Amino acid sequence: MIDELAIELVPLGRDLVEAAPELMNQVFVYSTLHFALKYNENHVVEVDVIAEDEVEFVHGRQKEFSLSYSVTWYESDKPTEHRLNRYIERDRLKANELRTHWLSVINAAAAAVLLFMLLLSIFGRTVNRDFARYSASVDVEDLEHDELMVEEDERGWRIVKSDVFRFPQYKELFCAVVGTGAQVLVLLIVLVLLATTSNLYHTRRGSFNTALLVTFALTNLVAGYTSAKLYTQMDGRNLALNTISCLTISLGPIYGVWTVLDVIAKIYGSTMALSFWVMASVISITGLIAIPATFFGAVLGRRSGKSGFNAPIRTAKARREIPKPPVHLRWEVQMVLAGLLPFGAVLVELAYVFASVWGHKTFSLHGIGVIVIIIVLAVTELVCAVFTYYQLCAEDHEWWWNSICNGGSTGIYLFLYSIYYLMMKSNLSGFLQVSYFLGYMFSVSYACFLMLGSVGYHASVTFVRRLYKSIKCD
Repeated sequence: MIDELAIELVPLGRDLVEAAPELMNQVFVYSTLHFALKYNENHVVEVDVIAEDEVEFVHGRQKEFSLSYSVTWYESDKPTEHRLNRYIERDRLKANELRTHWLSVINAAAAAVLLFMLLLSIFGRTVNRDFARYSASVDVEDLEHDELMVEEDERGWRIVKSDVFRFPQYKELFCAVVGTGAQVLVLLIVLVLLATTSNLYHTRRGSFNTALLVTFALTNLVAGYTSAKLYTQMDGRNLALNTISCLTISLGPIYGVWTVLDVIAKIYGSTMALSFWVMASVISITGLIAIPATFFGAVLGRRSGKSGFNAPIRTAKARREIPKPPVHLRWEVQMVLAGLLPFGAVLVELAYVFASVWGHKTFSLHGIGVIVIIIVLAVTELVCAVFTYYQLCAEDHEWWWNSICNGGSTGIYLFLYSIYYLMMKSNLSGFLQVSYFLGYMFSVSYACFLMLGSVGYHASVTFVRRLYKSIKCD
């Protein structure tokens, strides 16, 4: 049953179905609707509806009734770009919902901040205690006692000092993931700035898709630059392979999902299928902007990365054998645990975002979204640094890929939540709708994995640098 309609993105002034609060099993449907549509040139700028003739429905009983409607058109001088202002303000004036929204987000943010501070405090004390112990072992005046102390304390993260900056396997792929994640982060920042500084997304149909596509193509410069710079610092010799890997990771999965969904839409004869001109525009932007921007960024990154990685400790030629890690430090267990806290910080706001995107609501409280994004980024950085530290304490120096997986695991939780939302909360049905939902959410989750994975790596490498730079090593 339809209980909400929109015409050219303009929602109706009221619901078509109402439930009696005191009788949860009773629903009233309006069988007569009088639509008042105001237009300016070729665009509808305001929609109102007068509903009459209530028909009562009781759960478990069937009833037949007739539906009727009328439409009256009125010319208006309201500018098209202001047509949604009324409805945005209407949503903002829902005091109870807004108060509940803010309280929910504040509670979730407060819990995340408290856990963040607790974890930071424990982590800081642990690291400072290690610093004090190792400094004491080196500064002992008695040489024999000093040697005994060094031998005793030369364990944990300090014993892998000659291997901790040994570059990871598959450097081309690793650097491409880090670069693409940096691109997604910049893309998110730009889109959020556009959303908070203008009503562009609400006033022009398709404006979000256009802004997303153009910004995505331009930010490939960031992906190419970051990836090539890191690859050059790691003494990479095949920059072309690295750049192609960056393009594949950036464009491949997203365009693959888009192609599959477009084929499904064409099979069903849906209006969601892209026209020839739209497809040509997407391909042109990709070929003329995205791909050249990636290679241009790679050239700049190569020049910038010639200074080297500048590790504070020299890497040994012989590779140290890694002992079997405890269960809680295995990479798959780390991924499961590392994503819990960042995902918990965003979970409350996620419900409102899903209701807006998939429930066709007007989401205008971008300030809350910015706060949640900042919290998620901060929590992800701390969690990744903590897991990297304990991995090094277990004498496992291969932390590079784990830092990406630990940070990106929040994206996996996001996709699992999407499946839960689809099965338990949404009214989506049919292969076409489900395909579009899963396709879009896979793309968003994939982008989230890359972005937070890159954030996790940068947090981990910054922590490892400071950790080993702060100790006295021979």
